[in-house]
Amino acid sequence: MGKSSAVPIVIAINFTTTIVLSCSNAYGTSLALLSSTLFPNASSANASLSNSLGLDPSLLSSPAKSSTALPALFSGEVRLPLQQTHPPIEVIIAGADNFNPQLQQPLPELLPPQTSPKNNSALPKTSTPQPGNNFKEVTSAASASQNRPASSNSQPSSLQKAPVVPESLTTNFRRDRDNFGQENLLLETTPQFKLPNGDLLNFTTGVNLFKESDRDTLINVPLRVSWETRINSVKLRPEIGLDFFNRLPIAPNLRLKLETPISSSATLSGLVSYGPYKFNATTLENQISAFHLSPALFWKLEKDTQFFGMYRFGQYSDGNTEHQLIGRLEHKIGQFSIAANAFLWSFNNDVAGTSGYFSPPDFLVYNGEIAWEGKPFDFLRCRLSTTLGEQRLKGSFSNANTYEARCTAILSPTIEADLGYALSNVQNRSPDNSPFQNQSFTGQLRVKF
Repeated sequence: MGKSSAVPIVIAINFTTTIVLSCSNAYGTSLALLSSTLFPNASSANASLSNSLGLDPSLLSSPAKSSTALPALFSGEVRLPLQQTHPPIEVIIAGADNFNPQLQQPLPELLPPQTSPKNNSALPKTSTPQPGNNFKEVTSAASASQNRPASSNSQPSSLQKAPVVPESLTTNFRRDRDNFGQENLLLETTPQFKLPNGDLLNFTTGVNLFKESDRDTLINVPLRVSWETRINSVKLRPEIGLDFFNRLPIAPNLRLKLETPISSSATLSGLVSYGPYKFNATTLENQISAFHLSPALFWKLEKDTQFFGMYRFGQYSDGNTEHQLIGRLEHKIGQFSIAANAFLWSFNNDVAGTSGYFSPPDFLVYNGEIAWEGKPFDFLRCRLSTTLGEQRLKGSFSNANTYEARCTAILSPTIEADLGYALSNVQNRSPDNSPFQNQSFTGQLRVKF
């Protein structure tokens, strides 16, 4: 869960879904990125999945975002679906029920029926609506219509479609630090606007810091613009942006997310992304960029049982190739839930010593998770989880455990805040004589206008 590089998917945002995977920090990051990207409306789920797998949820949501402990596997924001408890934010995979109904196109305005001249005497007189005004059925008697002042012939202009309207403001915070001195700190804010046709427009910026014990802090300022629309049942979100650094050239980043229901209980999504690989300061200074293709499936098998699966292909500018496979099966029992997670991650070449990112030729994580989620108070909802399992890196087995706590506070009808902490020993760097450990602090503030 430390570095935001390639890691299993995690997804979460305004929504809270109920899916969590357990993997190494690196794989957790990629899982989080993929989920968020594929299912943008499930940020809570992304966080749970990334943490249980040891991944960085921010990575799941965006390729540019990566935590210290996990490589950024996905270029977008994604988390696995968890139980929806608050409005969707940009962070975990969302199921079909998480689609935003506000994205549907409005119905065309109705026009009043036209009457023929010869029948005008038999019908009450009605005023002809002006272009752009909503039609209002006349219910008054003929005399009332005839005596109505001419100024009432058209409806007030305020009933016309409003221009661009601010919808929400979401601010995300994440700090990942491992016991080797590597730290990634991400702070980004996204205002969202609703267009007259119902589409959504998002602008994202912030400040990201990448620190390592043997080099100066690298500062990153991202600028991204995304557009959300629908084409029939397909939800489409293209995104384009630039990354500015204090001592590196400006780098472009592109992302395209697709999401569509394939049945009443299953949702298929996909993410294509390209941009700088924000695993750590070393990787960025080596100007490593990555192309990722990540199809994913969320399937609600029955009322309290759901499955999430994802495959990720990566091609890096240093010639390396990545394959990632993630699976999670979860069952809910009242306020408790149990889940089985599996994560497989491999690279053609181990370039940790040259390019700087965790690139194991053979990495496997499998574990079981038990979690509780409930409301200690009416305004507060919390989730506690423990994930226990094993990890295999270069033929050597060791324990893979993650402990996580996360709470959502409803501060007012339009303001919510999340705060979370996770501790994991899932690997995101090549093994040495010291055990690996990563700590993650996460926060999110959501304001709805």
